[in-house]
Amino acid sequence: MVKMRSLFTLMLLGFVTAASATVINFSYSGVPNCDPNSCTDELTGSFAFADTPLSVDLADLTAFSFTDTLSYTNLPATFTVTRSLADLQSFTATLDEEQNLLTLSFKSDDINDQIGGVELTYTAAAGAQVVHCSVIEGKDGPIEGCGLLSTGPLVTSNSVPEPSIIPLLVIGLGIAGFGFGGIGYERMKGRRGARSLI
Repeated sequence: MVKMRSLFTLMLLGFVTAASATVINFSYSGVPNCDPNSCTDELTGSFAFADTPLSVDLADLTAFSFTDTLSYTNLPATFTVTRSLADLQSFTATLDEEQNLLTLSFKSDDINDQIGGVELTYTAAAGAQVVHCSVIEGKDGPIEGCGLLSTGPLVTSNSVPEPSIIPLLVIGLGIAGFGFGGIGYERMKGRRGARSLI
């Protein structure tokens, strides 16, 4: 009986931990400050954090990733950057009560020195802008694009834990635990009764 109750407790803790993570997905489509007809910028990513706060800093993140692709239609080249949580230098985000993204700012690597560095800033009112530090292979050799700026919209969606599920699970597990406890108690009671008849 003790083992069964311990198992239910572990299941409950695991479910609450998994259910309390909020995930924000974002995608960005911008036009760099080169010839608008010859280059585009596409970025997709996500980040996750515990609970449902109104502000998130770098230390609050449990996961982060993005892929950014610069495409040059007049050159046989694209430049793709993929980054994870370990690559972040800075990160801040603010959200409303429903966990909709209001502002976002992050920087990967060192945008001034590191090829592949990306810096994104976003506000719900003004949209997003991205600064790149990249090198692509052009027809006449490498082309360095440090400080390349693009602007465009940012589309976001969130996956927020449903708090109403957790109380229902607690009630259900509680009933199951008491049920198993009752069965154990009845068995012990039956055994004692049988001994008293001997």
